[in-house]
Amino acid sequence: MHLLDTSNLSQDHPFFTHNTSIEEKNQLLIWQKKNTKQIGCFKFESGNRYISRFLGLKAKIYSIYFSDDEVMKKMKGCVKQVLKNIEFDEFVKCYMNPEKYKLIYEQTNIRSKHHQMIFETRNKEIANSFENKRFWTNNNQSYAIGSKFAKDYKIIEDMLDEIVNKVELL
Repeated sequence: MHLLDTSNLSQDHPFFTHNTSIEEKNQLLIWQKKNTKQIGCFKFESGNRYISRFLGLKAKIYSIYFSDDEVMKKMKGCVKQVLKNIEFDEFVKCYMNPEKYKLIYEQTNIRSKHHQMIFETRNKEIANSFENKRFWTNNNQSYAIGSKFAKDYKIIEDMLDEIVNKVELL
């Protein structure tokens, strides 16, 4: 409990009312006040809303679809004007077709270069589901690159590729 910031949950939220005694509820409320906006505490991003769908492409690139048809999109390195135009379905397409689908948008920025203000417009790839830190065996299972499991799986995959190539040559 000491790691949760529950400041955006109402008092009648199931977190406070589900099978808790009055004493436990009071302790939870004390922690709620104590952990408000504390660094290092996990915060409930959804608040009192229920999450109906979640899709995370990578760390800091995710979209949450709530039951009230509201969508929360987070994407590190993407300006807000572009993020407004991205739909939840685009996240889904990017996840389901990693080889073919990338989110590329035109971004406009004001930058300082050598003490000169520059107005810059560029096409930027803001999301794809290519993962360069993990070895994916299928859509839902992965191993860290360099781990024993990834090395073993890669060896087996290379052997199968060799067999397939030999069969194709026959």
